[in-house]
Formats: sequence, structure tokens, C-alpha cells
Amino acid sequence: FESNTMHVDIALPIVSAVQSTDCKEETIQTILSILEDDNSLLCKKMLTIEGIIPDSATIILKRQAIEKLANTEPIARCICSCGIRVDSRSGTLSMGASYSDQRGDTAMQRYSFGVIEFSITKCTRLLGVGAEPRHVYAALRRLQSIGELELSFTDTGKSVHLKMNKDGINFFCKTEGPDSCEQLSIRDDAAFDFLVDSIYQHCLNQDVSRCSKVLEIHHILRQVSLANARGTNKGSKSESELEQNSGGDGSQLFQKMINHYFNDDEERSTIIERNDLTEQKELLQVQDNDSTTLSFLSSDVWALLQYKPMEKSTLNELPRVIFAAENFLDYTSLRVTKILHGITSPSTPVSEWYSHPLWGKWKSYNFISLLSEVNKIIVIQAQDYPLIK
Repeated sequence: FESNTMHVDIALPIVSAVQSTDCKEETIQTILSILEDDNSLLCKKMLTIEGIIPDSATIILKRQAIEKLANTEPIARCICSCGIRVDSRSGTLSMGASYSDQRGDTAMQRYSFGVIEFSITKCTRLLGVGAEPRHVYAALRRLQSIGELELSFTDTGKSVHLKMNKDGINFFCKTEGPDSCEQLSIRDDAAFDFLVDSIYQHCLNQDVSRCSKVLEIHHILRQVSLANARGTNKGSKSESELEQNSGGDGSQLFQKMINHYFNDDEERSTIIERNDLTEQKELLQVQDNDSTTLSFLSSDVWALLQYKPMEKSTLNELPRVIFAAENFLDYTSLRVTKILHGITSPSTPVSEWYSHPLWGKWKSYNFISLLSEVNKIIVIQAQDYPLIK
């Protein structure tokens, strides 16, 4: 696209974005929302989220080849430029192999004038200035209604449709010539680092807020249960220990505390300061002078680094985060620490890892402290020899 373009349409595939970044879909959407927020203190508005669209389309040509159709249909010319042929005419079949046996396609596909896969968003850009994905959908539906083609979409092709504005283009686009942008890359490392740190802090604050809400509700329910226990154990010796709130039964106390929770900021801050949060301070810290603990930790880290399933990926193309690669040691440390702490992620789902002996083995230790030591161990080992071959 040209460097003087006011906006550019982008389709961010949801499944491959989750797999390539090892981030949950909710986290990706949060980052995109920050870049979209016009009132954000982190950065200027860089894009607009248009919604979720099926971006990966497949057409089966029923009457004529795509080259002939391109003579009369602009959308066909765009498909010729960005589409990939996936039928027997692509030359991917071995000599003597049956088309249906090798690809398992239908009779319509076998006797069609071609089967082509393409991106809706790429077609939109090729249509010209002012084109929208809805124009591509409309053109394809029209051709389907008159019997020229059969249209289908894949579930894995669902994407977030983004419109990147001029600020976003200037931030992410590296201009190699006067009229062209070679590829999306970071122009200003300092600005990018600031944005990354700001987004990290924003996500961290969200996590703290969510944890606080859970602890606040836990405190309220605990006080209600103590009030009920006080009502059924009036003569017990522990009555003084249960006496933490005066007046009313459990239901009345629950209504009172819930009302304070939603209407009294001071009450919420008081709950946070209570001893419900002291459990976090009881987590063990990994000490630099504890050679025994560090030795055990180093052994477990090394075992995960050598564990072959950790290197598997369903994506062959780049860019993506690569476990144990030299440029992704920070990601490697985070992934290893999450496993040792028993925290799930897209690449390490709990359904596949809960029976592993190292899953959650170090969850009694403070996460940040554990992550710091794991990172030191991985960096030292990477200096001695490459972790991935």
C-alpha cells in the first residue's frame, strides 16, 4: 500500500494470532482496544475495530475459468492477484494419483473450472480506495446467485477486521521509498518500548483489579458465614473469634456489606487492607543464596527445555514466538514459569499438562521471584550452548 494512504484494511486471524503469540484471545482483544481508544493516555488512536469477519474464502468455479471471468468482473481480477489455486491444476498432485483420493474433494470440485482460496481483506485492498469487505461479499454472493461459482468459508479463517489509520501506519510502517511501504515494522524503537511497557502495566493493573474483586467478595462471604456460625454456636468458646461484625443475622449482614461494596469506596479500600491479602505474603521467595533450591529449580527448568512437546507448533510460517529460541528467551522463561506455577496458556492447556510431574510443582513460591530466577538460569544456559537446534 502507498505511504500516503489514509487507512488500510487488515484482517487479523484469531486462531493463528493466538497460536503465534501464545496469548489468549481476550488479551489480544484488550491490546487492540487500547490501540483503538481515542482517549487513551498510552498512545494515539491507531486503528478501528470493525468486527469479526470470515476472511478465508474458497470458491469453486462452475462455468468458466477465473481468467475468463476476470475479463468482465473486477472481483475476479483481484482474486487472480491474491488467490491460491488448491485444485488438481495447481500441480501439487503426484503423477498417477487420483484427485479425489489425494484431496478428498467433492464431485463439484473435481469437475469444476478451478478451486481457489483467497483473503477477503486482500481483495478489498486490491479493489481500490473506498472499498470495504462488504463490497467483496456482495460481489461474491451475486456471482454465486447467477451460478458462476460456489462460495464457502472456513471456521479457522475468522478474523478481526481492523482499519489502521494514518497514525497507525506511520507508527508501524517502515518507508523504504518515497511512495511505498515495504512491510509493517517498527519505525521508532523508543516509542514502541514505551507502548509495550504501558500495555503491560495496563494488563497488570487489570489483573490486580480482578484479584481484588475476588478477595473482596471472599471477605464478604466469609463474614456472612461467620455471622451464621455465631448464630448457631452462641455458647461456644470461639464466639469471641467469630464476633467480627455486630448486629443482624447472615442475610442482613450480607445486604449491608454488599451495599457498602457498591456504594462506599472507603469500605472497598478497607477490605483490601485487611488480612485476607496476607496470604500472598506467605508465598516463598527464591533466595539467591539458597543453593539447594536453585539446584532443584535449575534441574526442573532444564527438564522442560529438553521436553520435546514444548517445541511443537501448528504454525510453520513466521512471525511467531519460538520456545527456547535465542530471540525469545523472555518468552521461554515466562512459559516455563507458568508451567512450574500451574498456570494455563494456549500452548500449555491444563487438559494436557495437569498430569505432568512439573505442572504446578513450584506454585508455593512467589511468581515474580520464581520468574526472575528462571530467567537467570535460562540466560546462563543459553550462553553456554544453544537451547534450540
